[in-house]
Amino acid sequence: MPKRSKLLPLLGVVTGIALTAVLLTQILDGDGDGDAFDRADRDAVARKRRERSTTGTAGSSNTVAKRRPQSDRLAYQTLDPRTGLPARTPEGDLSNADELSKRVLELIELIADPKNVNKSWPMALELKSILRKLGYRVHPAVIDKLFVMLQEMEPATSRRYAGMALGAIHGHEKIAERLIKLLHDHPKRSYTRMGVLDALGSIKVASVLPKLVDSIGIGLDDEKEIVQTISRIGGLEASEALYAKLSDTLRPETRAAIEEHLKKTRIPSIINDAAREMRETTDKRKLASLVAILGNSRNPKHARVLWNVLETETDPRVQRNALGALAKIGGEESAERLLALGQGGGPLAKSALREIGRVSDPKSLAVFTKSWDSLPADGRRSLMFALRSQPRLNEAAVTTAHKGLVDADVSVRRAAAGALGRRGREESIDALTRFIEKAARNNERMTGLKALERIGTVKAAEKGLEMLGPLTDGQQRIQRRQFESILNRHVQR
Repeated sequence: MPKRSKLLPLLGVVTGIALTAVLLTQILDGDGDGDAFDRADRDAVARKRRERSTTGTAGSSNTVAKRRPQSDRLAYQTLDPRTGLPARTPEGDLSNADELSKRVLELIELIADPKNVNKSWPMALELKSILRKLGYRVHPAVIDKLFVMLQEMEPATSRRYAGMALGAIHGHEKIAERLIKLLHDHPKRSYTRMGVLDALGSIKVASVLPKLVDSIGIGLDDEKEIVQTISRIGGLEASEALYAKLSDTLRPETRAAIEEHLKKTRIPSIINDAAREMRETTDKRKLASLVAILGNSRNPKHARVLWNVLETETDPRVQRNALGALAKIGGEESAERLLALGQGGGPLAKSALREIGRVSDPKSLAVFTKSWDSLPADGRRSLMFALRSQPRLNEAAVTTAHKGLVDADVSVRRAAAGALGRRGREESIDALTRFIEKAARNNERMTGLKALERIGTVKAAEKGLEMLGPLTDGQQRIQRRQFESILNRHVQR
């Protein structure tokens, strides 16, 4: 074995001392504090360095302005060429909340100026953007100014901008309380009330729900808008309150707004109450609402209840809602009965075929795809709409959609192209290309090209560029840009 050199241990010691010296120098650099191994001190040093690198010397507002990136400085110093007004505040710049609050006040004055009546929309959008970022940090003077704007601004149509801006401050309970008071101070329909309801729907403070619910059914002109505001606030309390308000004394548009909200709810307590009340109510309008709610359960046992309603009730609205609820619940048995109704040619045939488009249950869709050849044109078109809503198409569904591309009915062909565009795959490109080649009208060609665009692969984009010929010059330019954009994205990857 070769002899170890006596210099190696000495060299290791010297190297260790040198590395230790370098490490200590790096730790102590920039601070001068002897407690170099204190974690808090090291964090403070790093924080000071970050501040110096981004904002310059603390305490100098001029230095802050100088250290801003060029794009940020331009946003404050140049004018928007479209409006002739100061350009929009840079996105994400929250270095100075007071500065942004001043900018908000400037925007309010600009929007209130009659000279800017045709330029106020982009300023309102900027106002909303800044307030959303500021949130609770917004200055009280800004909020007061917005409330004045909401009540007194001319033209009155611009008062909704104030509501839009106040609504950007999410979850602010004090603003919500002031808005509710303002709502009761202005009982008649007006732009101020519209702005208040817009703001309440965006702020989403649940504490105002009882007062809003109390406003339903007392004869106000904007009951429908109040219901829509409650729906936007959302939550269990909102759904239960609206369900409790269902009655035959409400105006038709108010009832329709409540039903529209309840059709989307899947709260078990409401669904169970609806199933119980269905057996007791004699009000046909309320029964129609309860039937629609029951469809949200997705529970097969409720399908039997709905089929019983369909067989015993003669009210057209109750029957239509029952068909819609059955389509939402799904299941092979319900699909077969819907299919039989649609093919039977009776008074419910058209409604049954239309409701096929609402089906999302894969087992139900399998029943309809197998019966493609016996479906009327309305049913084939509805089936294509149903396939568009599926997260993924199986082989049978893709085959059915390809059949739809060569259907005798043009509406079915376009619906099939739309379904393949949303959920199609690489193997659908050739079928879509043949569809575009045989299309007799530009709207058919555009549907096929949009389908290729949505598939979004290199092959789809290349085929799309080949198929642009028959389009008008304007359509070609727009669609060409879309396909070239797809190709560029794939090249960059």
